[in-house]
Amino acid sequence: LTKTAGYQGTICEIEGKLQEYLSRRINGKETLSIITARKNKSAASSSIVELMKLLNPADFELLVELAFSRSGWQRLNETGGSQKTADFELYIPILNEYAFVQVKTKTTQKELQEYEEQLEERDDDYMFYVYHTAKKGLTPHHPQTRLIDPNNLAEIVLNAGLYDWLLKKTQ
Repeated sequence: LTKTAGYQGTICEIEGKLQEYLSRRINGKETLSIITARKNKSAASSSIVELMKLLNPADFELLVELAFSRSGWQRLNETGGSQKTADFELYIPILNEYAFVQVKTKTTQKELQEYEEQLEERDDDYMFYVYHTAKKGLTPHHPQTRLIDPNNLAEIVLNAGLYDWLLKKTQ
C-alpha cells in the first residue's frame, strides 16, 4: 500500500490482496491471524495467572524480581532475608527514580493500607504492591502506590520473556 502512495499518475488501481487489505483497514476489521493471535495471548496470560499461584512465596518473589530487572529496574539490596517494609528495593537509572516492592501471594485491602501508611516514612518515589491472590480487588489510596494485580503481572511476565521460566518452575 505504501508503494502505491508514490504512484505518479492521477489514478491507480488497487487489486487483489492489496484491495482486501485496504478494505479491512478502512473498515477497522482484523484478519483471522490477528484475531487468533490476540486470543492466544489472552489464553497465555490466563495460564500465567494460574501458574503463578503454584509458585512458593520465594519463587513468586523471584519471578517479580526478574520481571522488574528485565524492565530496566536494578535491585539495590541483597537477595533474601526480611525487611520491615520492603521485599526488595529498586532503582531505574533512566528515570532516576527509586521504589520498593512488596510481594504478596495472598493479601487484603487492609494489608495494602498498612503498607501504604509506611510509605510516608520512606524516601522512595513509588511502592509497587504485587500480588496474585485476594478475595476482593484491591484499591490503592496513596498516590505513590503502584498496584500490580495478577492480570497486570501476567502481561508483564509475558512481555519480559519469562513464560518458559515460569513453566519450568511449576513443572
